[in-house]
Amino acid sequence: MSALPRVAAFLDGYTGTGALSSSSAKLALRDQRLIRRFSTKVAAGAPTPTDDHLDDDCDLTDLLVRNPETTFIYTVAGDSMDLAGILDGDNVLVDRSLSPSSGDIVLAVLAGGEHTIKRLTVRNGVPELHPESSNPENKPLVAEGGELSLWGVVSAVVRRMR
Repeated sequence: MSALPRVAAFLDGYTGTGALSSSSAKLALRDQRLIRRFSTKVAAGAPTPTDDHLDDDCDLTDLLVRNPETTFIYTVAGDSMDLAGILDGDNVLVDRSLSPSSGDIVLAVLAGGEHTIKRLTVRNGVPELHPESSNPENKPLVAEGGELSLWGVVSAVVRRMR
């Protein structure tokens, strides 16, 4: 497969001012990251017959990211959110454009500059960060007097299975 069409599309995005059009650059790389998608849903319970019909290509960025300019990927370290399905080594997508609400899983920055992912609860106007963990040593964090900043909302979890 020739790289010439991708290179041509990339160069077409050059504006002459030293800047590249991000949409042209994305189009140039788009065909490298597409995954074939089946239109048939797969049962997670009792097996069901499928028609093995390939529907279209799927770009995981389009599937998982609502706001590309404000979404970042973090690798999780620790077990404080394992009962929420977020495990050590997982990658989480954090969207800064989403307004954190009580009940969301958020990325917060503590006063010392540490980053943490926890479930946000707001009680009497005070944000609390709650772990959802099988480890009893993980305790809630209660913010008083600007001890933390809510940096973004976790919008997706990505995990390799093998």
